[in-house]
Amino acid sequence: MKVQFLIFLFSLISLSISSQDGLDLNYKIIAEGNDSPFNNLKIVCFNKYFNLEYTNGLFRRKYGLNDKSIYKKKMLAQIFIGENDQGFDQIKINRIKETPFEIIIDYDILNSNVKNDTDIINPFLIIQIKKSRKPVSFIENGIKLTSNQKLYIGN
Repeated sequence: MKVQFLIFLFSLISLSISSQDGLDLNYKIIAEGNDSPFNNLKIVCFNKYFNLEYTNGLFRRKYGLNDKSIYKKKMLAQIFIGENDQGFDQIKINRIKETPFEIIIDYDILNSNVKNDTDIINPFLIIQIKKSRKPVSFIENGIKLTSNQKLYIGN
């Protein structure tokens, strides 16, 4: 009986510790490229209306952002880096995790193609994650940028 109680107690402690660190969230890449229409914008949206107001029709059609199904029970986290001439041309997700208090999107900006180092590049990444009202934090190259409810666009 004591052994079962100790096992139960140990499992509760380990569950508590792992939930503080956060559970990995599944995500799907919806769009990525080097023709970002924005400079340095990190935003989360629940429906198509963000993309209707802020992006042009050509960009929405090119990346399939008019498709209502990508918003069904999901939300989009959108990372727009904007113009840079340092060769940064790719956004790589390291980890997306959910803690009891927030969702954390950890990513790096990479120079994956040295041939375009002298070009002005506008990288962006749009990912789909589960819908949540928790604040979303972005960690770029190991530096926490923001954690804010105002990142949400929802109509």
